[in-house]
Amino acid sequence: MGYTHYWTRQQDTIPQDLWDKFVRKVTPIIEDHKSLLSDIEIGPERVFFNGGHETLVLARVEPPKDYLDGEHFSFCKTARKPYDKVVVACLILLTSITDGDPVGFSWSSDGEETDQAEGLALTGLSKIYWKSS
Repeated sequence: MGYTHYWTRQQDTIPQDLWDKFVRKVTPIIEDHKSLLSDIEIGPERVFFNGGHETLVLARVEPPKDYLDGEHFSFCKTARKPYDKVVVACLILLTSITDGDPVGFSWSSDGEETDQAEGLALTGLSKIYWKSS
């Protein structure tokens, strides 16, 4: 199945303080779901893991490539495998943390908002953050 999440950002670099805040929030989620994940890296420059389909790679600094209409563009196809909720949680948290920052991180999904409920529950937030203001 081709179930995929897509994201863009306008800037190459996420400021270190925002990235550190993101890492602090996603680390316990990833640690709690290690049984679903492999090839895990959580660090000062990227969050990286696989869950049996495509690898999620979120980098603090993007190389100057993969632009779509002036924005960095990337995606992760999860095929609705169990690790999808961890991917969604990471995207929600990164978007909530960078909200209002010029990095302009936003994401979308092949799914409906109801498909994101498990990921949202992992974040402890009350709403899904899809895009920055």
